[in-house]
Amino acid sequence: DDPAVRLEEAKGAARAIALYGGVGRFEDLKRWGARLAEAAAAFPDDPAVRLEEAKGAVNAIATYSGGRFDDLEHWGERLSAVAAAFPDDSAIWLRYAMGATNAIARYGDRGRFDDLERWGERLAAAHAAFPDDPAVRLEEARGSANAILGYGEAGRFDELECWGGRLAAATAAFPDDPAVRLEEAKGAVNAARLYGAAGRSDDVERWGGRLATAAAAIPNDPAIRMVEARGAANAIAHYGAAGRFNDLERWGGRLASAAAALPDDPAVRLEEAMGAVNAIASYRVGRFDDLERWGGRLASAAAAFPHDPEIRLAEAQGAVNAILHYGRAGHFEDRKRWLNVLAAIAERFPADLQVQRLASEHGVAFAARALAAMPNEQPGSWHAATFVFADSFHDIAGNE
Repeated sequence: DDPAVRLEEAKGAARAIALYGGVGRFEDLKRWGARLAEAAAAFPDDPAVRLEEAKGAVNAIATYSGGRFDDLEHWGERLSAVAAAFPDDSAIWLRYAMGATNAIARYGDRGRFDDLERWGERLAAAHAAFPDDPAVRLEEARGSANAILGYGEAGRFDELECWGGRLAAATAAFPDDPAVRLEEAKGAVNAARLYGAAGRSDDVERWGGRLATAAAAIPNDPAIRMVEARGAANAIAHYGAAGRFNDLERWGGRLASAAAALPDDPAVRLEEAMGAVNAIASYRVGRFDDLERWGGRLASAAAAFPHDPEIRLAEAQGAVNAILHYGRAGHFEDRKRWLNVLAAIAERFPADLQVQRLASEHGVAFAARALAAMPNEQPGSWHAATFVFADSFHDIAGNE
């Protein structure tokens, strides 16, 4: 066998695993996995070929979600075998760490915490083998953020804090690395949101402080500022639901700072829009001046990106919140004014099903006609609900 040819075969197999796994064609994935195994068996001592085997294993682990854990573990064993065969190869061990990151996310999704911790030990082994490798520590940070999400959603806050310590250690080792700091910020947003859902505002603030530290360390990083903005939007939702409006406004100031730092970044401005939607949802009867003030912030984000469908959808959802609040209070002129906002968005995005549904629900004639023209859609009634956004970050190591 020609080692160069086998290497190319291994590379192709690893890519095919990613492609077939991404579209859920697992029989084809398995077929290419067998070809990858043949290449590795032909050259078991070739680190380049075995690296491709490790990459294929990472790709496979990333795609096996939805409870296919036997398949995930099969590929985990293949990955472990490659790492054991090359204990001093940092590139292979990086993939070992990436596989652990992915498995932690999958097991956390399903609340299988014993398995999560078992893979967490593999992640720790990669760190111990290469403690000064920034890419390995990045995976440790990413895996920690995923574990924080899994444990927080289960209400297991002691374990969340344990992984928070691992995240802090990775950050302390590479405080100037923007990728590591980004994972710190994501972990902080995950923790703060989940503590908020549990009504633990002191812990929201503690993790909010960690988020602020990450943002201050790399102040001009757009990805970190977007995450900071997401955290602020989440906190606005939390404090609004609790009626703690001074705290809502304090986080609104943090959101404004992130948006002011990157006024031309649509991702940051989308988070600003979602934060405004949350604030409008919170300011009900008797606080209409505050509602309108946040409505102005929402309009500003929409005016900056008039053709962005996600921002304009958020504007529509904010308009629905205002329509509902004014309607319940009997302020019909104000309700009509916000209905006009919703109608203008519906006319601007005639093919956006979500916008058209919202507008039709609230009696916008244009939307009813647009829906009737859509395949399999008819105008009708939908449940009127106030929109509130709160979201987390879930990271999977990338396919190669």
